[in-house]
Amino acid sequence: MTDIVEQLNEACNGHPAATIPWPHRLLHSAADEITRLRRELTEARNAALEEAAEIIDANCIMDTSGGKTLSPRQDGNRDGLYYAAAIRSLKEKAE
Repeated sequence: MTDIVEQLNEACNGHPAATIPWPHRLLHSAADEITRLRRELTEARNAALEEAAEIIDANCIMDTSGGKTLSPRQDGNRDGLYYAAAIRSLKEKAE
């Protein structure tokens, strides 16, 4: 099935200066709005992924008497850095 934006744009076969231009303009406006929302969704998703990766980059899980907690990463436990890299790669896969 073709993308909805493509379908809307293909349906726009009227003349822009027509006496009743609203259906044509409405289709263009809907396609433009969908495109804008998709771009904003991608930007928000990428920002959330980066925020998650930064938390993992900066911290590690420590076992304490109160349970597991996030603590600042120090020398040694580097496993989380691989998780952060995997999270960042999700941004590239979506683009």
